[in-house]
Amino acid sequence: MTSLKNDLTISATIFQSASSAHASEEANSTSSVDEYFGFEKKSSFSESSTDMQVMTYLNPKSRAARRGISQLWLLRSHGPGRNAIRRQSSVGDRIWISVARMARSASMAVAAALLMQLTVLCIPARAESLEYAIMTTWNNISLAASNAKISIDSSSSTSLVVTAEAVFSNDPVPEGVLSGSNFVGLWDYEVMDLFLANDQDQYIQIELSPYGLFCVLLFDGERQNIRYSLPVDDVEFSFDTDSSGVWYWTTQLTVPTQYIPPNITKFNAYSSHGVGESRVYEAYSPAPRDAAQPDFHNLVYFAPIDLDEVVPDLSSRPMSELWTDAQEGRIRFHIETFWNGTAVEDHDAITVILEGNSDEVILSIDAPFINEDPAPPGQPGHAFVDLFKYEVVEVFFLNAEEQNIEIEIGPYGEHWVLLLWTKDNAYYQLRHSLPLDVVSTITGSRWSATAHIPVEYLPPQVNRFNAFAQHIRGAGRHEESLYPQLDTDSEPDSHDFQYYKSFDMNTIVPGQSELPMSQLWSDSIATPRLFRYSVATEWNSVPITDHQPAEIVLSNEGDSVRMNVTAAFFNDPAPPGGTPGQPFPGLFNYEVVEMFFLNANDEYLEVELGPWGEHLLLLLEGERNTIASELSLDYAVDLRQEGTDGQPGVWSGSALIPASYFPPNVTRMNAYAIHGVDADNTRTYEALYPAPENDPQYPAPDFHRLDLFQGMDFNLLDVPNTEYSDVWLAALGDAGHHKA
Repeated sequence: MTSLKNDLTISATIFQSASSAHASEEANSTSSVDEYFGFEKKSSFSESSTDMQVMTYLNPKSRAARRGISQLWLLRSHGPGRNAIRRQSSVGDRIWISVARMARSASMAVAAALLMQLTVLCIPARAESLEYAIMTTWNNISLAASNAKISIDSSSSTSLVVTAEAVFSNDPVPEGVLSGSNFVGLWDYEVMDLFLANDQDQYIQIELSPYGLFCVLLFDGERQNIRYSLPVDDVEFSFDTDSSGVWYWTTQLTVPTQYIPPNITKFNAYSSHGVGESRVYEAYSPAPRDAAQPDFHNLVYFAPIDLDEVVPDLSSRPMSELWTDAQEGRIRFHIETFWNGTAVEDHDAITVILEGNSDEVILSIDAPFINEDPAPPGQPGHAFVDLFKYEVVEVFFLNAEEQNIEIEIGPYGEHWVLLLWTKDNAYYQLRHSLPLDVVSTITGSRWSATAHIPVEYLPPQVNRFNAFAQHIRGAGRHEESLYPQLDTDSEPDSHDFQYYKSFDMNTIVPGQSELPMSQLWSDSIATPRLFRYSVATEWNSVPITDHQPAEIVLSNEGDSVRMNVTAAFFNDPAPPGGTPGQPFPGLFNYEVVEMFFLNANDEYLEVELGPWGEHLLLLLEGERNTIASELSLDYAVDLRQEGTDGQPGVWSGSALIPASYFPPNVTRMNAYAIHGVDADNTRTYEALYPAPENDPQYPAPDFHRLDLFQGMDFNLLDVPNTEYSDVWLAALGDAGHHKA
């Protein structure tokens, strides 16, 4: 996978004149440029004379690069001043060329020749642009000269192009952040800010920083943030110098007009640089000199603006869908392109909506039902491993460490959830088959689905996102992407993270960026990997509130599975005549924790562990059909503590289950906890995956209802589990069912 670090490749192009002056000076200066910015020099500068040198920044992910158009920037020049010539290419890509006013005619000829070569790529400048130079400090003290300016123009009726240019202060940059990417907290670094507001105090803040760093935020009321980390359509950046050797940085963003609140009437622009007590704040429209401190969100000081000069009739447009969604706490995406950026024209866009709270993300899908694939041979509401081969919608949540969750949902109700980590150029599947509360509905030519994703499934500090849709099996398969790849890529790859865009998870899960890594994720990257399950509901989905839920932790131990249990201890009577460490028939009638391991043939292992040290293991072929029982087990209770003040105590035990006890190819499981005495009418049954509440199909607790079992990634326990063991073959043989 190509790294984002390669998104901006830098090469040098030298335009030489007949003059041989300044050769040594220029050779030294260009070398220092590479060292100064840490650029990888792809071609060496010539030692012969140069009057003008152009540093080329080619972003291979930009629209310009797709058509072979480079972004050309003057890096070093001779002459009395700087000038910029702007044009727009015939395909809508933006070309910026900084050209020096050369002192010698030979140098001017070189510049003219360069512009003539580019004429074929350009059309005449079109619409008006707005440009603002910052001439004062934040509190209205005049600057000797403008060190920063910001301009606004457009490339189409659906986008604004915002360009910031400022003297480069070479302040520290955020650690670990890639050039050309979103960064929250940019306001603490070298940055320029553009605010666009309406009379209802709805506004957008656009932050631009050296190296192409950016952040786009929406506010509904002063400092009332409702979106942040909005992705932009394109980002370009550069560095250059003027004739006196002063370095400048420029960053340009293409921002969708749907981000702009309706009827913009005022704006402000700011430049901030320096560190600590040397921090400097400058403003286009400043506060009065007696203001206490800089406050960029004080809308009183904003100046008037007419964006209709840039995008005609922008002020008459209604509030965008994105703004309405942001006000109501949801994020909406429309998948409208194939994987390579080609527009999808044979069906409506697929809509993905995200909402949430501190406990879950609610994913909603509305899509055309293509109905050219057969229904998957899975079960609605359950995990299905090959769902990606059928009609499906996929969403990915990714963090800076490339830890991510992949969620697949189909129109027939199956799902597939994976935790993944790409590191050291390797792809790691941490977990799969995670259970998910999903309801899918097909209505005529459309299908919809709603899924409730536990927050613990998310990797920490999610900051990027992408979504995909697929349908039609075989060679004609349609693969569609929210954020597509380049049209020069050879094949679709939904795991190519360089195409993912910034995402503000905090909008739907408050504080998600500050949450520690969840227990699920910590367990998934542990060595050995831990599989932790909490039995938190009664058999009929009623939540447990009066005691700590039983917890089961599985892990690999050689060719065996370690099963550790911690549960509330109710001090029920011990099984009469039982012996710690030995099987006890009927243990399920006493205080016990149980776990069942099931395969696709309805063959399963039942493991029962009690707080007094007894155990019971059974092999079953078909529902409740026992074919072997009372298997030996290495099991011991290491804690049994009575409770006080009417509260239960706690017990824990550990068992080492041989791999040979499990049926081959375990794919589903369930777990239970039982306590209380029938005579006292206190018998309580609890389940990891319970029956629905008040469902007449489940009138009483029944732990052998295999339809309630959920997916399990047993193969990730790394024990042998692909063939029938001798234990199972013997049990099946005794039952008269011989396996080849």
